[in-house]
Amino acid sequence: MVDVTPTNNQISSDDQELAKVLAGVGPDEPAPVAEAPVDEAPAEEAPVVEAPTSDLDSVRTKALQDIKPLLDKLDLPPDEKFDIYIEVLRASNDTTLLPPAYEITPGIENETTRANDLLTVIREIDSANPPAA
Repeated sequence: MVDVTPTNNQISSDDQELAKVLAGVGPDEPAPVAEAPVDEAPAEEAPVVEAPTSDLDSVRTKALQDIKPLLDKLDLPPDEKFDIYIEVLRASNDTTLLPPAYEITPGIENETTRANDLLTVIREIDSANPPAA
C-alpha cells in the first residue's frame, strides 16, 4: 500500500502533484514552463458573414418556386412524398398543395401513418380556414 501522508520531501499539495503527473514530469523534476511562440501571430477566427435577410428571403422564394413543379415527379414512397408536400405547403402557405397531398394518402400502406397523415391534412385545412366564431 502507498503511504499518502506528506513528509518533508513530499509535495503536500495534491493539485501540484496532479499537475506534474499530467505534464509528464517526474517527482524530482521541475515542471516545464510553457512559452508562447514569439514568431507566430495569434490565429484569428474567420469572421461569420451573414447574408442580408432580403437575400435569404429571395433564395427561399426561388427555391419554393423551383421545387413545386418537381413534386409530382418525385419517385418516392407515398409516405415520404406526403411529408415533402406538407413541408413545402407549410413553407409556402400554398394551400393548393393540400388536394395533391390528400390524394397521396391512399397509397400509404401503414394504417397508422395514413391516419396521422389524414389528420395532418385536416389540421392544415383548419389552420388555413379557421371556423368563424
